[in-house]
Amino acid sequence: MKNFGELILAVSLSTFVAAEPSIGAGRADSRLVSALHNELATYLRARGAKEHLSSLSLAVSYRPDLPTITITDGTTTYGGTEPVTPASLYQIGSNTKAFTAVAILRLEAQGRLSIDAPLGRYL
Repeated sequence: MKNFGELILAVSLSTFVAAEPSIGAGRADSRLVSALHNELATYLRARGAKEHLSSLSLAVSYRPDLPTITITDGTTTYGGTEPVTPASLYQIGSNTKAFTAVAILRLEAQGRLSIDAPLGRYL
């Protein structure tokens, strides 16, 4: 999964670097969308079998006044033929624990809660 994290970081950084000049007037530049899709597809071809991935989905929100760029590649099942879409659902397993931990730590950093306080204070 280290490589997947590096992919997301690279795509995110390239999006922010490339987005300002290439996104305009309320719609995403097709060159940017194409480049992001190519990166996702290249990663899936290179690492899909090794990491047992059937598909990848990426959504990038740059600014509130611009649409979210949504890109998918792959199939709905491993070895399947039905293409994944932006509406496809993914089972994320135990990842919710990590998301919850990040949310809690961000709230603590903002001073909105203390991780040392009794849980009952917030229930």
